[in-house]
Amino acid sequence: LDPGEMVRHSGSGRRRRRWTAILKVAPLTTFLLSGSFSLPSLNFVFDVVASDARFSQEIRSRTACHAAFSDEGMPTSKACGRRASMIGVGLGTMLQATEAAHASKQKLARRPNKAQVSTESAADEPKITARCEFSVRFGKERVSKNRKLVIGLFGEEAPILTRTFLQACTGTYPGEAGDKANYKLADVKTVVKDKVITWAKFKEGNNNAVMVQTDDKRWVGNKVIFKSLAGPETNTDEVNNLRHDLAGRVSMKKGGGTFDFNVAPVADASWLDETDVVIGQVLEGMDIIADINEIKMYGSKTLTQVRFMNSTKV
Repeated sequence: LDPGEMVRHSGSGRRRRRWTAILKVAPLTTFLLSGSFSLPSLNFVFDVVASDARFSQEIRSRTACHAAFSDEGMPTSKACGRRASMIGVGLGTMLQATEAAHASKQKLARRPNKAQVSTESAADEPKITARCEFSVRFGKERVSKNRKLVIGLFGEEAPILTRTFLQACTGTYPGEAGDKANYKLADVKTVVKDKVITWAKFKEGNNNAVMVQTDDKRWVGNKVIFKSLAGPETNTDEVNNLRHDLAGRVSMKKGGGTFDFNVAPVADASWLDETDVVIGQVLEGMDIIADINEIKMYGSKTLTQVRFMNSTKV
């Protein structure tokens, strides 16, 4: 139906005036919802809505009246008329929404390109010589979904420590502990929120139980002694100039002699620089690190079990 016919066939003068106002505001509403423009001022709205000077002046005066009485906390329907109140509220709401959208677009325009920042950071990072992938499960339920965590190793910066890490990752440690030193089925050991996340609590414990013959003269037999999982070949005095400047830095204790490793949940974790040597970086799964960082401890145990269901080199 033609808009002119709709107005002409309206029954009463009040209905006719209502249709006239709707038809004049409708193009503006469509224009505002399209989201393809920015609105610099209120005058722009007046020029679009009010094609004639008389209607433009009417909207200006009623909107000003609405704003003045609203600031005083007075009802605008009596002071400015019902139509004035409706026009003031409607235009005010549309203007606020449009200005908010314009500010949001400007904020997005000022935001740096993440891909460019990542590329620049990657250019400054040491060479990754190996990658380890872990399937991480939260909780003890078998139906829990496994999540992927990938750690890249800086083999040229800490060759002995990264070798130790890689052997535990693949379950190929050649020492006395053998495949007991395997990150598969190992749990998170401790979590200190916004400080450090420490792996690993191994499936068969963090000590190697060894059966030896007793040297006690009173009886002949065997006894069990407990040794460290990591043998003397894992000891090292290597250090490097890498720091825990990024969230997701992976490090091991200075001096070696352990398969435990730490992950920094936050950037600039300088407290770890004193005790640890950076050996790698979390490449995928920082959301997992963030979730682990929120887990609380009960004594020496985590309230939620976090387990490596699988561990492999990729």
